[in-house]
Amino acid sequence: MSNWLTNKGAGPWPFVPQPDKLGYVNNPRWTTTPASPVDHEPCGHWWKEQLQEIEGFILYGTGFNAEGQLGLDDVANRNVLTWIMDGVKQVSSGEHHTFVLKPDGTLWATGLNASGQLGLGDTVDRLTFVQVGSDKDWVQVACGEHHTLAIKTNGTLWGTGSDASGQLGQDPRTDRQVLTQIGTANNWRQVETGDAAVHTHAIRTDGTLWATGRNDKGELGLGHNISPWWPFTQIGVDTDWESIAAGQDHFLAIKTNGTLWATGFNFLGQLGLGDNADRNTLTQVGVETIWKSITCSDVATLALKTDGRLWGTGSNLEGRLGLGAVTLINVFTQVGIDTLWDSIALGQTGSHSLSRKTDGSLWATGRNSSGQLGLGDSVTRTVFTRVGNENDWKNTDAGRNTSFALKVSTVNQPSDRTTPVWPMPTA
Repeated sequence: MSNWLTNKGAGPWPFVPQPDKLGYVNNPRWTTTPASPVDHEPCGHWWKEQLQEIEGFILYGTGFNAEGQLGLDDVANRNVLTWIMDGVKQVSSGEHHTFVLKPDGTLWATGLNASGQLGLGDTVDRLTFVQVGSDKDWVQVACGEHHTLAIKTNGTLWGTGSDASGQLGQDPRTDRQVLTQIGTANNWRQVETGDAAVHTHAIRTDGTLWATGRNDKGELGLGHNISPWWPFTQIGVDTDWESIAAGQDHFLAIKTNGTLWATGFNFLGQLGLGDNADRNTLTQVGVETIWKSITCSDVATLALKTDGRLWGTGSNLEGRLGLGAVTLINVFTQVGIDTLWDSIALGQTGSHSLSRKTDGSLWATGRNSSGQLGLGDSVTRTVFTRVGNENDWKNTDAGRNTSFALKVSTVNQPSDRTTPVWPMPTA
């Protein structure tokens, strides 16, 4: 699933062509006039952040690789985080396919392609990352079970792959093998679909929330269970939606006021509402107003608060929530006592989780049968366990028994890194 939006207001951003502090006009980070270059920021820190915006992060992956979803030119699993490529801005993993967005606005894909989810104009699987088309104006990508959606700098929404349940939001429903524009709206801000999900939610720049796809459990939040449902339909009339996360059959969202809302399948308590009844409308979870980010799996949810505490609800089978011996819980329960959590990612059907702390350290818990925890073995963990001893991890993403992590670029070459062959293939 795609869990790159870990901080309020962090993106994806409605593109306004204004120069950043280095004078670049194609950097979508700045949506308002940036501060003057003479502002007194810590010089080294500022320079490193600006270079990161231009050069991207280093991508590492581990776990299940039978379909080539790690992009390592083979189908062998890994049990340690292994270097894949440099220059990555965002990574999103579907059930068995993976997309990356580069700082130059290009999209690259690898893995299973039976439904055309790689957008390469065919149904041939790939073992290495291949550029998707030639466009250089992409700002966000989200991978689903057998489909992919992406947003461009002009605010248009595009999709490829299976549309069997209306998850692409087209009318009529039509499978695609290339990224195809969905509708005519040009104000899409964020799109999310779980890596084992066939429903899609998206936020527009006006703060409205929209949904399409499978809805038999009420996961679209439209007040009914008609399924499939298409095209994209607005959920209610609210205009203050901030960030969203899609599970297999459930969905959660945060508003600009920091409140948390949930809908859909709740058999194992994954909505955190204190019961196990499904919902088909977005229902507020508790009364707190300090929720920061969320991530969903098939039957579990993790959420961060602005105070750095981590909370989980639903199934803790194989320790995916990091709650130790707890098996099921239907209210959000704090995971440990730490107050330093910064970003989170739940593998959809892989029963594992990744989390990053504010010090840049990486932690993992849950099933590890394919080495997806990156701990060098296949032993399951029931509490968050530190992965290595490095403190330069930036963001994470978890798919079905696979894990990805982005690391801050450094001058020193990691021992497991090899020189990439450039340019990468284009077909």
